[in-house]
Amino acid sequence: MKTIEIAEILWRNTDSVTKWIQVAALVFAAAWTFWTFREKEAPSLETPARVSVEIREKWHQEPTPGYCWVSAVFSVADQGVKSFDVASVEVSTWRINLPTTQTSPFFIDIPAFEKNKPLATLHPSSGLIGRYAPKTDLHDAIEWIFYGQPSTDLFLTRIEVFDKSNKSLGQASAWDQICR
Repeated sequence: MKTIEIAEILWRNTDSVTKWIQVAALVFAAAWTFWTFREKEAPSLETPARVSVEIREKWHQEPTPGYCWVSAVFSVADQGVKSFDVASVEVSTWRINLPTTQTSPFFIDIPAFEKNKPLATLHPSSGLIGRYAPKTDLHDAIEWIFYGQPSTDLFLTRIEVFDKSNKSLGQASAWDQICR
């Protein structure tokens, strides 16, 4: 084949070749757009609720000896670019009796303890309920009083926050020795 014949064949089929090149370019552009959205944009549109809890305790000797005050400070923060609503809050607590005769280290399986029946489960009308604008956070505290002698028991508390459709936005747990 001569060069002129090849050029004539290409010229006659230019329309078909151009269409196939355009189809390939569209497929490539669609794949690139999907990947870019999935990897970069979609994560920022998820509900980025950060839930945390901190336990503070104090054994009171005076003026009324024999009780322990435990405060759990709960926080919910919106760390994303999209607002979300917290419609309800569930707070569960456990008091875990530790063996007093144990002399060597032992394993405490907190998730296993959380499967047991809690000491209390509360659904407080908390200050944490409401709309969260991006980059905002709220804190609330719940306090418990335990009467009796000091002990080495563990106090475990867990908070879980839910949206209007009762979907969990996040949870957090914390534990500490109480009334020591």
